[in-house]
Amino acid sequence: MKKQILMLLIAAMMTGGNFTILAQTGVIEDFQPSSANQPGKEYPQVNSEGRVRVKISAPDAKYVQLDIGAVKYDLTKDAEGSWMGESAPQDEGFHYYQLNIDGASVPDPNSLYFYGAGRWGSGIEVPAGDQEFYALKNVPHGQVREQIYFSESNSTLRRCFVYTPPGYDQDPEKRYPVLYLQHGGGEDETGWSNQGKANLIMDNLIAEGRSVPFIIVMDNGTWRMPERDRQAPRETAQNEDRPRTWPPQGWADGFMKTLLEDIIPMIDNNYRTLADPQHRAMAGLSMG
Repeated sequence: MKKQILMLLIAAMMTGGNFTILAQTGVIEDFQPSSANQPGKEYPQVNSEGRVRVKISAPDAKYVQLDIGAVKYDLTKDAEGSWMGESAPQDEGFHYYQLNIDGASVPDPNSLYFYGAGRWGSGIEVPAGDQEFYALKNVPHGQVREQIYFSESNSTLRRCFVYTPPGYDQDPEKRYPVLYLQHGGGEDETGWSNQGKANLIMDNLIAEGRSVPFIIVMDNGTWRMPERDRQAPRETAQNEDRPRTWPPQGWADGFMKTLLEDIIPMIDNNYRTLADPQHRAMAGLSMG
């Protein structure tokens, strides 16, 4: 077994971390449709091991693969032209994935779509041990509001999503702390309320008395390489005396300016916030 794992690791290194696995053996056949499926779709499915099984009709395709976790798994074609197969066990929680059909990477038409890895694509939820934490329950629910605003610092229209807790509209005198919650790299302002389920987490925590109600602001923190780094030739960068760092120096300056000059004032002007630094917080995932 150790020898097989070593050979897989060597294969991954030789192919840049993205390699192909053939059909799985010893699979437990207790697959259930994913909670992230399109309404009424039977596939993709997940079993108790955390394996992901997909099925797609592509009768003219020469080969089809499931691409998840930087590994491609070959699917098998049946007599009716449908391709099916499954992955190795995946970590619990949310995963982006795609299908590879004759070399073209495409979303799975059976799944809901989520923005990640810089594109809209397929996602799947491998049930987690703490899934009750973010489950949709019969408790009072807040709202996720789409807020379009003009950014003076960027001279452009922007969008964020704002979670307001249960009861926000019932008490016009009450004011709330604010959490500015940022997405990870390759994601956008939709991430925390779609795949992150931040609103459901808050609804459940408030209902259980484990959190005070507060507002959550989810904006787009995507950044561009600073101009000086985009223009510098690779050879120049390699020969510079100063150490090269990642992310590059100043990478978040643009969003910081937008946050301080546009987002926070807009939120304080349009929502009943406790508008002082003591009642603001910021958190995020990975890049955020």
